[in-house]
Amino acid sequence: MELSNIYGDLLLINQKNIITDEVGQSYQALSFSTNNLRGKELYKCTFTNCIISEIDLVDSKYYNTTFTNCNFSNSKYSTTQFRDVTFIGCKLIGAGYSEKNLAFSANFTECDLRYAEFSGINLSKKIFQRCRFDTARFVNCNLRGSKFSESSFQNTIFHKCNLQSAVFSESEYLFINPVENKIENTSIDIMTAGHIIDQFGFNID
Repeated sequence: MELSNIYGDLLLINQKNIITDEVGQSYQALSFSTNNLRGKELYKCTFTNCIISEIDLVDSKYYNTTFTNCNFSNSKYSTTQFRDVTFIGCKLIGAGYSEKNLAFSANFTECDLRYAEFSGINLSKKIFQRCRFDTARFVNCNLRGSKFSESSFQNTIFHKCNLQSAVFSESEYLFINPVENKIENTSIDIMTAGHIIDQFGFNID
């Protein structure tokens, strides 16, 4: 692939060189535009230290793909498909995932998901480890059996979600409204339990 426009250590893909459907490719320190990824299908690829921010990933599909230390901030995901995808150390500020992202399936480790919105998607039995969900929203999501560990949830909203058998360990600022969500067999730590009790105005003698 021909590359041009070198800015320091960052390589910018030439607008004329649109990537085709790929299997097993590795992309490092690249900056992508909407045209680079529109309608593409990528299988078992890896993206490392790439900038994929403030673009529309319209109709693109990613299967068994790993993104490491990539910046997706403020990108749009209309009709984008992520299947068995892993995000590690990525900036996903303001990301929006919904039922339009068919068969959405992803795990997140050490990701910045502030202001992200998850709406109407199946995230059952997924892994969320050491992530920031501050001011994020989960609405009508299936989170049954998912595991959240060492993550921050300041001002995060869970609304009409299935949290049955979900596990929240070492969470900061987590609040779950038990009236608005399904919480049978949901595991939370003692600090979170105390926070929920305080929010509902109970006193413990």
